[in-house]
Amino acid sequence: MSSYKVSVGSTTVRVKKIRDARSAVIDAITTMLAQDPDSIAGGAMMANQAWESGAVEHSLTAHGEWSATLTFHGEPLLVAVKRKRWW
Repeated sequence: MSSYKVSVGSTTVRVKKIRDARSAVIDAITTMLAQDPDSIAGGAMMANQAWESGAVEHSLTAHGEWSATLTFHGEPLLVAVKRKRWW
């Protein structure tokens, strides 16, 4: 059975389901939007589109991971989801 490791910057969580991985990413981005809407807005739209289009699921299936680099407070921020075996 698979699980997912979700990393947003230096914060990492493990979840069982892909919908929980999506929620973790979207929740983190929503929090960042409240703090710095100007720099993260474009990246937030890109990440949302990647989930909506199925690109994230496709990348997880084909490569075992998906990642994007967003800008937050003028600095690059890595957002990554990796498929892992459930421990």
